[in-house]
Amino acid sequence: MSSVSALFGAATRLASAGRRGELARSVCVDGGAEGLPAETTMLIGGDDPGLAEDPVLAGWFARMVGAVTGRAPLDLSAPGRLGGAPVWPILAEGGGHFDASALVNAIPRGTAWLVATRPERFFAQAASRLEARGDARGADWAARLRSPSGNLALLGRIVRTVGITLQVGDPGASTLRLRVTCPDDNAARQAVFALHGWRERRGLGDGLDAAVFRASDLLREGRRVELVLPGELDTLIRLFGIR
Repeated sequence: MSSVSALFGAATRLASAGRRGELARSVCVDGGAEGLPAETTMLIGGDDPGLAEDPVLAGWFARMVGAVTGRAPLDLSAPGRLGGAPVWPILAEGGGHFDASALVNAIPRGTAWLVATRPERFFAQAASRLEARGDARGADWAARLRSPSGNLALLGRIVRTVGITLQVGDPGASTLRLRVTCPDDNAARQAVFALHGWRERRGLGDGLDAAVFRASDLLREGRRVELVLPGELDTLIRLFGIR
């Protein structure tokens, strides 16, 4: 392919990235939060009332939580509440009462979901737990989280919340949605470009994971940007996570 054709192709893909579209319905936070400390920066929950007993969903939670905290075992026996939905605080400190208003329209509804908010505080809490893990992998990711430059620092500047939702469907028809909310329109545009570049990189190759990213859709609605990944449940639940 000529360089001109390559540039034209890239421009065409970027022009279609972040197209206007209907985002998924959001988790309702009306009624506030119960049982969540004020310094909560990451929590998990879902629409399925039995998700704590589902080994597939509990395993997905453990994988995602392990990536952030270095500790996969979860105690899902005593949930809090967020707008009536069961939730469990993963990164939290102190007492007080959590302000649920930061999560308005932040989380796509689905079978199981997790959300991170207040990036600077979230990074600090996650880094402390990864350092306590006591291995080179945890130390490396903690250093990245604490670094004032790099991709993670950029993410912290352009987003306010990151929500990841798993919707379990018929075989081949499950969906994973990654939604970010941004402080302004310029940040939302930056998020579109960042997510588009990431899905392009992850879509390279012939594996099942790459195929999911090639089939993905990237939507923007105001200051919210959502990456929609369709596929087999077994593939979706292993897309994220750091070991």
